[in-house]
Amino acid sequence: CHQHCHSYVPDLTVHEFWDIKKFDWTSKLASQYKAIRQEFLAVTADMTRLQTQGNNVWAGALPDDASSYGMGWKTLVLMDRGRWDAVNCNLFPVTAKAVQEAGVPAVEVFFDSLQPDSKLKHQSDFTNFVLPSHLGVDINYCGEN
Repeated sequence: CHQHCHSYVPDLTVHEFWDIKKFDWTSKLASQYKAIRQEFLAVTADMTRLQTQGNNVWAGALPDDASSYGMGWKTLVLMDRGRWDAVNCNLFPVTAKAVQEAGVPAVEVFFDSLQPDSKLKHQSDFTNFVLPSHLGVDINYCGEN
């Protein structure tokens, strides 16, 4: 997997996949999975409320930026570039609190949505000092996952 890296820190160790046991925050965040999923399903069940009360709900990424993310990649952002979105965090307080209390060293925090039968491709987020991490919240069972 090769992707142009706009900025990087020389001599950082590179791994295609990292062992989640090396990061304490992963188990702390995973322990909140049920609460995060319950909140996500409850809030997204009322899309009219979410669209009217949320900020930039299910925004599509720029095609060039999302080429490796999968078909129909859309996001609902809670944090962008280190800044929490107060409007969306108000709709998802359990999730925002879980991320904060787990001590996730986040640059971005968001829910993402893909079209059915999409697959996430390898990605680097254009740096070697940001580790893309995913917590599957609502994944349709396809016989392989």
